Amino acid sequence: MCQLRRLHELIAPFLGTDGSTGQGHNVFIWLDTLCCPVEPPEAKRMALSQMHRPYRDAARVLVLDSSLQKVKSSRLHPTEICLRIFTSGWMRRMWTLQEGALARNLWFQFKHAPVNIKRLWIELCETYISDVGRRGLAFDAMSVYQGLRVFNRQETVLHGANLGISLSAVDYALRYRAVSVATDEPLLIGGLLNLDLTYILDGPESSRMERLWSLAPLVKRGIPKSVLFRSSPKLCQPGFRWAPATLLTFHEEPREELRIPVAEDEPGVLTAAGLRVHLAALPITIPSTAQSLPKNPWGIFNGETDDCMFCRYEDSTWLYVSRAHFARQVHRIDTKSPTLRSLLQNESKRYTLLLARPLNFDQSVEVTKALLVHDGGGPTRTVEISLDTMLTVNTKVGSLGVMLEGAYQASRTLLADKITQQFTDLAIEDESEQKQHPVYQNLVASLATKIRSMAENMDDAKVREAIEFNGRHGNAAALFQSLIVNAYLGHYGQLGRMLPSDTEWCVD
Repeated sequence: MCQLRRLHELIAPFLGTDGSTGQGHNVFIWLDTLCCPVEPPEAKRMALSQMHRPYRDAARVLVLDSSLQKVKSSRLHPTEICLRIFTSGWMRRMWTLQEGALARNLWFQFKHAPVNIKRLWIELCETYISDVGRRGLAFDAMSVYQGLRVFNRQETVLHGANLGISLSAVDYALRYRAVSVATDEPLLIGGLLNLDLTYILDGPESSRMERLWSLAPLVKRGIPKSVLFRSSPKLCQPGFRWAPATLLTFHEEPREELRIPVAEDEPGVLTAAGLRVHLAALPITIPSTAQSLPKNPWGIFNGETDDCMFCRYEDSTWLYVSRAHFARQVHRIDTKSPTLRSLLQNESKRYTLLLARPLNFDQSVEVTKALLVHDGGGPTRTVEISLDTMLTVNTKVGSLGVMLEGAYQASRTLLADKITQQFTDLAIEDESEQKQHPVYQNLVASLATKIRSMAENMDDAKVREAIEFNGRHGNAAALFQSLIVNAYLGHYGQLGRMLPSDTEWCVD
């Protein structure tokens, strides 16, 4: 009863003198913990399927956050009020999203009075225009506000946005939020997207996310292709292994939201075999080398190189390919997961890099996500993806690219040299035996001398200039020698001609 009296006191400013809304109507209060039944199961299921309606249809929604109720809003600038709201615990819980997203008339309770968020929006706009000192903070607050209120049709039309409700809007709004019951997430997302919650509820709780994604093509703008490159756990059900198991993820690497496809970037098409998309791609291989060449001369390699490599494009352009941050974490946890290099050394399979967007070598900076997949060929290439093969591709390696090409050309000379034939004639493939064989070790010493001489007497002016430039940051001469060894032993990727962006793939 005490809590109900407290609620009555808080909503008193919204009521007329007769305790009604001012129009002679009785006032009904919705509070999830009081109004949502736990039993029987049928009642709980019905309530869950309608959870979004109280907030969407309420005359007013009043947010009660303990941290905000300790603050006197009358002493604060509107920008600070917004920042306090947007950094409160209320912004960190998943279920509270629908309160802020769907409410027609949203209020936040501070110590002495409630504050209306629509009024704050107007004051933020005025601050952005007139207060140079607070313009940056006002802009940040306005961005968060729009991400929260984009689901409210009245406000999107009022502000001229009218973006519609898309997966990207939900993904942006769910940033930094968490939920205690993971199977509740599809219900909230479905409610925000106006999907059939009865269908999502109909079946095992563990497969709710799968049923949500099966309805996703009905959403405005459909399923963006960027969902394939999202760094988050995936579903396990065949046909849905491309789909994120949750949107409530945030990692150390910069977050890449589900982009809204533009007119020329059509969404993916859901099929029984997976998501059918059109993507550019790069075939990738590792050059085959004689097994008798030294495996690890002078101990210059370490395990970290297994998760990254430099790759040579057909026109002598060099790229840097590495496992994405989340993929590296998965690989470290699953010690049985093959390294990036060992995957590509499997000659029985043909691998391809699916690109989030076509590479543009003319831009000053170009980093994109990619998926390493086994390409079986055919008109529609059907491929499977896994988290530990999610990569990043950087096309700009600067002056290091010049050194890499110089090392590559030097390695071609070495491979044609008689010393390579001598290694082949010895035919010693076991690394431990290589270290114990005196003739083999003499050849390794001769190889080191040749590489050192080639590095010191490089006649290409551009390569010498690149070595001198990188020498300002360390021992570039030793780096160049190690690059020659890398190229000589085939420790780099070879990229084929880029497949056009209209190439069709079916991804699972």
